Amino acid sequence: MFRRIKSALVLPGLILTLGLGVMLPAAVRAQATATGIAVVDTQRVERNSKAWGTLQAQINTRREGFQTEMRAIEKEIEQARSALEQRRSVVTPEAFQKEVQAFQVKLQEARQTFAERQRELQVAYETARQDIRKIIGEVLLELAKERGLGLILNQGTSDLTVMFADGSILITDEVLKRLDQRLASVKLPATK
Repeated sequence: MFRRIKSALVLPGLILTLGLGVMLPAAVRAQATATGIAVVDTQRVERNSKAWGTLQAQINTRREGFQTEMRAIEKEIEQARSALEQRRSVVTPEAFQKEVQAFQVKLQEARQTFAERQRELQVAYETARQDIRKIIGEVLLELAKERGLGLILNQGTSDLTVMFADGSILITDEVLKRLDQRLASVKLPATK
């Protein structure tokens, strides 16, 4: 009945598979449930939550505003560059060099502003995302207490801790439901 197991964790009377291609018999599934083990896909919970949707909308709005501001700055820089090129023939080489240096300072300031805004947006995003993860953690602890779970494993595309789990020990939908009840939205922190 068992196919090849890449690796497994053997607990007293229980096999947790960590590889591909394993079919768990009903007795093992029942024991996993009785032993207090559950599996959750935290990435799916986070990405399908109402709070994540509000966070993404805020990020998109802020990013669009940021891009509009950056396009205006780029337009100013391009106009300054064009004006500078036109002045090349009417000013002395020394004066032109000073204007080039002033232009380069302005260009560097614009680049720094752009990088700083991107960093601020990333920090704000991570801060809001931590709010979601905190509530997910609280929900998981609550479910562990309610159901007598001694072990909750994560099953997600970025964290392949669990390659297979029987539906009877999956708690992803319940975690998502409770997360949405507790945290329907998050506020993206303000940036400068």
